[in-house]
Amino acid sequence: MEKTPGGFIAAILLFLVTAAVPVSAKEARDSTAVKTGWTWSGVPNLAFSSYQGIQLGAQGHVYFHGDGSHYPQPIHDIGAKFSWYSKGNINVNLSYDSKFLIPGIRLSVSATYTNEPMFHFYGYNGAAQLFDKALGASLYGMNRNLTKFSSGFQGTIWKNFSWAAGFTFWGMQTSALHGRFAEKFCPDGDKTIYTQYVNAGLIRHNETHGGNHFEFNAGVAYDSRDKEAAPERGIWTELYTFGALDMFRTGYEYLKLAFHFRHYMSLPWNWKGGGMVFAYHLGYQGTVAGEVPYYMQQNICMLVQRQVISEGLGSSNTIRGTGQNRMIGDGVAWLNAELRVKLVSFQLLRQFLYVGVCPFYDMGKIVQPYRADEHFAYVKTYEPQMTRSDYNSLVHTPVHSLGGGISIGWNENFVGLIQIAKTLNLADRGMDEGAWINLGIGYAF
Repeated sequence: MEKTPGGFIAAILLFLVTAAVPVSAKEARDSTAVKTGWTWSGVPNLAFSSYQGIQLGAQGHVYFHGDGSHYPQPIHDIGAKFSWYSKGNINVNLSYDSKFLIPGIRLSVSATYTNEPMFHFYGYNGAAQLFDKALGASLYGMNRNLTKFSSGFQGTIWKNFSWAAGFTFWGMQTSALHGRFAEKFCPDGDKTIYTQYVNAGLIRHNETHGGNHFEFNAGVAYDSRDKEAAPERGIWTELYTFGALDMFRTGYEYLKLAFHFRHYMSLPWNWKGGGMVFAYHLGYQGTVAGEVPYYMQQNICMLVQRQVISEGLGSSNTIRGTGQNRMIGDGVAWLNAELRVKLVSFQLLRQFLYVGVCPFYDMGKIVQPYRADEHFAYVKTYEPQMTRSDYNSLVHTPVHSLGGGISIGWNENFVGLIQIAKTLNLADRGMDEGAWINLGIGYAF
């Protein structure tokens, strides 16, 4: 659960309001339409996690617009993020995105490194794995290091239809808690879910410490959005396969299918600061061949990377209000729906900004369980009264959450968000994170 200091947020909002020059929504659009040359946007990373400590860092983007003829689409988009947690976590990301570097081809490149001595692992198949919140990190803690490099290409087939292809290198290193985390959270011996799964064989011996994988993806996309960072109308949908051969002799090769349908609709009601947009996202990702190692199941593949770490189900990318990667299955589906309202638009230091709100509803479920027979046998060891029918019902029960957020838009390219959410069901199975709060960049979809 992420908690953001309320005083810091209030200070930012007070500064924006007192230093800003109000403008109408039309003035903001007309002014930003002539942005040329280089622009930038960024925010500090300041947050707090009860298990990771204080987060410090910064994230932002540098954009090149040339003569402004393609605005708000930048010619070059260079992004960077660095975060450091006082208890050990480090996240570093560099990205580049352009539709113009290679004529007729969109190129998206991203490099990521994370060191997570307190990674969350809640087990398989969502609510079927009972989680005792009172035990906290002594139950879900494990160690993970991730090195990732991805490259994607898209080209036009006809009008808004395009082909897409790319590859991603994954370097995953996983292990039990060690050092001060083991001393603090496992003083009576390591009883974490990770270690229990290793001992029970639910995590195979050849995946205990992670592995390297080279994934390829290929598919088609349709994109009629009017702009990318904060669309007001259009459809963005993708259908593609991705998978890996056993190039690094991990013992695993697999093929997955992914589908995303996103729809953005301008509503006929306006505030002074701008319009209202209703947006929703239908997502599916599932295994169609082979076997996926446990440490790769939480990855949500994206043709164009929007977040530094794109994982789920759970956390800020899929079902807000639930724990990080709380629902791990061989196939997952989810729905996000939100109302994006611009309340006020203004100028600040020659930059054009807006402040808005975005209430939302999320729902997700496991549609293909992962290692179900073995997992059911394991669950029976501590819940002997559970029948297979009960187990299947828990696996496939959808999780629902409600929430809302404050959005700060910057020159139509950058959106900062402060969000809070609450899970609505399955609290008795450990799905409720309490007051879930997140500070980040970019809409979930």
